Amino acid sequence: MAIITDQERIDEALELLWVLEEDNHRGMNHYKLSSDDADTDSMIETLLHHSLASVAGADISLTVKGQKAARGLIRRQRLAERLFTDVFEMPDDTVVSDACKMEHILSEELTESVCTFLGHPPTCPHGKAIPRGECCNSRLR
Repeated sequence: MAIITDQERIDEALELLWVLEEDNHRGMNHYKLSSDDADTDSMIETLLHHSLASVAGADISLTVKGQKAARGLIRRQRLAERLFTDVFEMPDDTVVSDACKMEHILSEELTESVCTFLGHPPTCPHGKAIPRGECCNSRLR
C-alpha cells in the first residue's frame, strides 16, 4: 500500500483544479477530493494558505503560483503518459497509474529531455494538450 504525502495530496488538488479549468468548470461543486466534505474543505484551506488557489463566491481557481505548479505537474504527467504509450507500449491502465507516480519525481531537466526525446508532442495519448516547456520554445526560435 502506497503512503500518500501531504505534498502529493496538494499536487493532486492542483491537477484537479487545472483539469477543471481546462474543461471550463470553476465552481466548487466540481471540486471534490473525497466523499468527506471536511477533507475537501481542509484541502481548499491548505491551497488558500499556500496562495495556490483563490475563492470568489462559488468559484475556486488557481493563482499564478498555483498555475505554475499545476502546469509543471500536468506537463510531467502527460509527457510520462506519452513516453509509456509510444516508447514502452504499456497498456493504458498501467500508463495512467505509473505516470501519476512519475509526475511527482521527475526533475525539470529530465522532463525537458523526455520532451525533446519524444519530439515535443502537443498532446498526451488521451488528446489533452501538453503544456509547452523551454525546450519547445527554444525549438521554435
